Amino acid sequence: MKMIIHCPDDQKCIEFVLSYFRSSFSDCLQDIILLVMGENLERGELLRDQEDIRVVCFKEEETAGAALNHVISHYGITGDTLVLDGRYIPLKGSIERMEKALGECRDAFAVGVPLSSVLDEKEMAQKSNEDMEQLFADSTGYRPAETLTLFEGMILFSGSVIAEEEPFHPEAGDFGNAMWEKCMREYLAHKRMYKVKEAFFLETSFAKGSRRSSVDSQLFEKQFGIHYATVGGNRDVIDIVSETADHDLPLRILEIGCDCGGNLFELKQIFKNAQLFGTDISEGALKVAAEFATVKWDNIEDLKLDFGENEFDFILFADVLEHLRDPLKVLVYCKKLLANGGRIVASIPNLMNVEVMRMLLDGHFTYAEYGLLDKTHIHMFTYHEIVKMFVDQAGYSIERMSMNGALNDEDEALVEKLLSLGGAEKFMYQAYQYQVVARL
Repeated sequence: MKMIIHCPDDQKCIEFVLSYFRSSFSDCLQDIILLVMGENLERGELLRDQEDIRVVCFKEEETAGAALNHVISHYGITGDTLVLDGRYIPLKGSIERMEKALGECRDAFAVGVPLSSVLDEKEMAQKSNEDMEQLFADSTGYRPAETLTLFEGMILFSGSVIAEEEPFHPEAGDFGNAMWEKCMREYLAHKRMYKVKEAFFLETSFAKGSRRSSVDSQLFEKQFGIHYATVGGNRDVIDIVSETADHDLPLRILEIGCDCGGNLFELKQIFKNAQLFGTDISEGALKVAAEFATVKWDNIEDLKLDFGENEFDFILFADVLEHLRDPLKVLVYCKKLLANGGRIVASIPNLMNVEVMRMLLDGHFTYAEYGLLDKTHIHMFTYHEIVKMFVDQAGYSIERMSMNGALNDEDEALVEKLLSLGGAEKFMYQAYQYQVVARL
């Protein structure tokens, strides 16, 4: 197995990476290639005449995708290859577990880890010696699970996809997007990727807490017809369905605005007997969801959705209602799509969140690409407006309503002042999103 370690143009980081891999992988140093990219590449003896580890430098204007392709071609790499962001280092037994999973999962083009397996120095410090011993007790133990998304900081690719003429897209500007684009392309070619939760990587101080790259929307639009590329699931919605439903029943679950199907994919892992359905206005995103669910390209506001037997145990709106021209009309229409005892589960952003209130008090209401003031939001909701729409107007009963969100010390101080001015309750400022479970 080869290792290509992408390292930022930072002398201390480069020195750390060289030292760590020399001490931890002394038996396979010739299989390690350190890829350094940046404008200031004159590092003297640090990057010259490395007898044990090969170091390749590229100027900043070179894209990460093109640089990776050059290294793979130049060194004739055709076998299984770990592509690693040098700001994250593998802990005991992790690479061995990933290698074993890649060998045994016959349809796998890649194996990686979920974000929960990336530990920062603070998390490590909080673990007791017993915790650490338990974590790494069996370096050969692993439980690979199929996944729709991998943490792009460390991915083990099979030799079959590394041997392609241009394994990485030459227009992928940064390392993270080169990994994202590669995984999406192979997945749409009906190949699969797996995560190994028992493989752990340490986030070093050089990572500065940034664990994910922002998606290059232009590249993904060009390649796949996808703008957001949101393949991760909404954990709150997934957990609500998991806690509410019988896992053994043959449920029918429909997601409105399913995008790439992140929620449906996660529910597929939980409810083995479920039939999954999704609809969206993005044909590109639906190509991903179609790999594991029955999907239709449809605008729900046309009120003409047809999956044959239109009776669903759950209809999901994960951050969708705020994007609709007439969310009330859609909720009323969905009443005839629900099976007896069926439920609507919705996640809805809260306009009254303290973050927005602070902005308003400063005289601003600035739309953004993502978040509470996403520029594509058409309707804004508060707690009372959500209750009014579901209960008073659409005729549902709310079975459960919860929220996510936290307040820091600065938020607490502002909320106390706001509470003194009106009749709202504290949670109404704290909530980032509300989760609603409604039924007829």
